[in-house]
Amino acid sequence: MQVANGGNLYVFATDTRHWYLWQNATWVDAGVVSPNGLVIYGGQPGVLTTSEGTWSFGSPQRPGGVDWPTQLNGSANGYANRTQITNGNLYVFAKDTGHWYLWQNDAWVDVGTTAPVQNVVAPVAIALSPASVTIADNAPAGTVIATATVTMSDGSQFTGTMTTSDTNLFAISGHNIVTSRAFTSADDGAHSTVITASQGGQSISMGLSV
Repeated sequence: MQVANGGNLYVFATDTRHWYLWQNATWVDAGVVSPNGLVIYGGQPGVLTTSEGTWSFGSPQRPGGVDWPTQLNGSANGYANRTQITNGNLYVFAKDTGHWYLWQNDAWVDVGTTAPVQNVVAPVAIALSPASVTIADNAPAGTVIATATVTMSDGSQFTGTMTTSDTNLFAISGHNIVTSRAFTSADDGAHSTVITASQGGQSISMGLSV
């Protein structure tokens, strides 16, 4: 049983595996997937449901930390302190790291320290192809190093901005990460930068190595 979304009361029936909303003095079937706004906490009873199954917290608490085992259909897959449904996605907050993580493609994606906000269209994942690359030490300015693909919370096209933490060697051109200047032999060796995609007041970042 949970109260969310402006004081609405929801219950989960284990026999039907459905959520129900109390509305106009009767229970309304809200379906098998948890509505947006529902939250469960480590160390407390409760479940959330997605198309993949039932999410819960296990025990014991993480040694030396404050997080609890996250479980999908009873199988542990990480540690967190809070699990919630926002914009139709499942997020967890790990107090041990101070980061939010999004469950996507059967894996946790680090989406940073900013909490997801309901009804705000924002980046939820960024992928760089390739994530690590070798380029010639005489590559001219504007050489494409990698291409970024940004996933938005509602599946729409990314229309925000991308930045790079190292503007000496790297620049942004559309969705491509390019060389900001011509490389020389003096640039031999490993270099890295952090690519950040921002939209809707929220950002997500990923490292790139050259």
